[in-house]
Amino acid sequence: MTVDKTKKTIVIGHKNPDTDSICSAICYANLKQITSGGEYVPGRAGHVNSETQFVLDYFGMAAPKETQTVKTQVKDIEIRETKGVAKNISLKSMESDAGRRCCDDSGRNRGQCAGGADHSRGYNALLYECI
Repeated sequence: MTVDKTKKTIVIGHKNPDTDSICSAICYANLKQITSGGEYVPGRAGHVNSETQFVLDYFGMAAPKETQTVKTQVKDIEIRETKGVAKNISLKSMESDAGRRCCDDSGRNRGQCAGGADHSRGYNALLYECI
């Protein structure tokens, strides 16, 4: 996997972090930055408790910035196109093509089209037969 060196990655531990969670985030962010050359920064997902603050003070380290949310955003998802499937095809149109060959742009056979609704009806029928 290649590292996107223009994208900042925040390394955090778990929610309600303890000393090992925050120290691990600091160490791992530094390790990744050194080994990959990417931009990795430590973060935290909660309040710094007194024990952790003591350790940070002892070693002269600032507490990592608190991250307010770790929800996935669309920009974080790697979107890959599948070869052989037209960009403008819909599931509805695939139902009418069920059973036909799926070919790429050069005409090479890439498999057999299976309509989305056909599969769900088949699985549901099998499920009801088993009950």
